Amino acid sequence: RSSGSGDSASRLSKPPLVKKNSGSQVGSSPPPRYLWIRVALIQKLLAKIIDYLVQNNSKYYEKDSLVADPDYGTILSSLLVGPCALDFSRMKTVDHLWTDPPADELVQRHRISSPHPAGPATPPRP
Repeated sequence: RSSGSGDSASRLSKPPLVKKNSGSQVGSSPPPRYLWIRVALIQKLLAKIIDYLVQNNSKYYEKDSLVADPDYGTILSSLLVGPCALDFSRMKTVDHLWTDPPADELVQRHRISSPHPAGPATPPRP
């Protein structure tokens, strides 16, 4: 038999690979996968959530996981305290452009980044 005979026509061709939900919603984007993390971060609860997961790791994680490790799990929850202390009032828009931050956020950023506490602009006169 030759390989170019009618055998190839009788075989079913595989359907093309299509990304899940790619054809049904053309104009809208799917919901963010980790939206709960963003919401918890904005509400300043992410560190508490991770700390709870570390404290109750046997219910949710295998014993070899990072969160279940007594040292690394605690370090992970401690590292999230810093980002949770900030005010996140600026989010990406639908067209992926950043919006300008409000004045309060700019003042907070300046206070965090400046090495010395903000004092009077000029020293007091003797």
